[in-house]
Amino acid sequence: DSALDPVARAGFVSLVCNEVRDAGLTDRTLLHSFDWTLLAECHRQAPDMPLSFLTQLHDSEDDVGEVSSYLITPNLHQNGISVPDEVSKAGGALWCPHFSEITAHDLARARDLSLCVAVWTVNEPEDINAMIDLGVDAIVTDYPGRVQRLLSDHGFRWAR
Repeated sequence: DSALDPVARAGFVSLVCNEVRDAGLTDRTLLHSFDWTLLAECHRQAPDMPLSFLTQLHDSEDDVGEVSSYLITPNLHQNGISVPDEVSKAGGALWCPHFSEITAHDLARARDLSLCVAVWTVNEPEDINAMIDLGVDAIVTDYPGRVQRLLSDHGFRWAR
């Protein structure tokens, strides 16, 4: 599988980073993936581009899928592991946990580490409200109008 081949990975990252640089978009680019190994290569080749680490903890091996996510993501289930600490150690600027896995404690730790936190994919009004109340930095959703309305209900305003 070319996604797991270090030479192919380095070549892929080089192509992407060169395209971003050639387009003059370095200051507007965030490298974003579930694949921590890929992001490590991004950090090696493009330390000037911020990294975004997607995470999803799996309840069982059945949740992992055909290609084990443990090949691309560290085992974050180990006792004593702080996901925000791991993201920070890996050079992350943004941590993107599944919304069901964020806690007030982890959000506070992320803030201590100067990480931005964006949760995904939050679609139900009660979950959106919970994330607004928790104070995450961003909410990824399939229903942006719903999030906008609920943010407005909470008193948030934005420039047009």
